[in-house]
Amino acid sequence: MAKHARELAPEVPVIYASGDSSGDWSRHGVEGSIMLAKPYSMDRILALVTQLMSSVQRQMPQAIN
Repeated sequence: MAKHARELAPEVPVIYASGDSSGDWSRHGVEGSIMLAKPYSMDRILALVTQLMSSVQRQMPQAIN
């Protein structure tokens, strides 16, 4: 799904959430994505979303106001 989304909108941020396949992420995940490994904490989720949104904003400052 992430690969298809990136074909449509290359700037779309992607966070993968692991089950037991986080090792496959480095081989199969889309470029510039982030892996959120279990156990999830709200602080970690917020930090990752903030990181990705900052990255998108640097790439496309007019897109996010």
